[in-house]
Amino acid sequence: ANAGRATGPLKRVRDDAAPTGRASLSEDGRFLLFPKYEFDSGGLWLRELQTGHERQLVATPRTPLNPVMSVDGRWGAYTVTAVETGGNSGPGQGFVNETSGGVPQKVCESCEVAMWTRNTQIVVSEAEGKTLTRIEPRSGTRVPLLSSSQGPMDRPMFGPWGAWVTFNIPE
Repeated sequence: ANAGRATGPLKRVRDDAAPTGRASLSEDGRFLLFPKYEFDSGGLWLRELQTGHERQLVATPRTPLNPVMSVDGRWGAYTVTAVETGGNSGPGQGFVNETSGGVPQKVCESCEVAMWTRNTQIVVSEAEGKTLTRIEPRSGTRVPLLSSSQGPMDRPMFGPWGAWVTFNIPE
């Protein structure tokens, strides 16, 4: 939209002092999905950006959650890591949850949730980052996408229509 140019001044989205982590936006810019940490717990929160209304989707342990939102804003996914802090926190258990509410669904163990495809399937990194797997959240159907013998694939990202994927492999 608007050729990637700012259309106004910066605007603070949240004013409370609770620590948060990396957030994810729906493609249409209506929803912001973010982790919020208070006391000894964490949680995944959804903010409707037009109204400012926030609600908690799920309560979690206090770990880096790194949520990702589906393109249509209907689903959120996150990893509950095995460690309590850190930007590169590693694998844990992967979950998906509809943003309308409900009970989170575990989709993988010893994995990291990476991203959503355009057709609302979740991509996870498994086998110490050496395998990318696509999972259909409703049926649980798993489809292996890529495997690497050279090292873990970091930060996979599909092109706009899913024909290409990019990722890093550390040397």
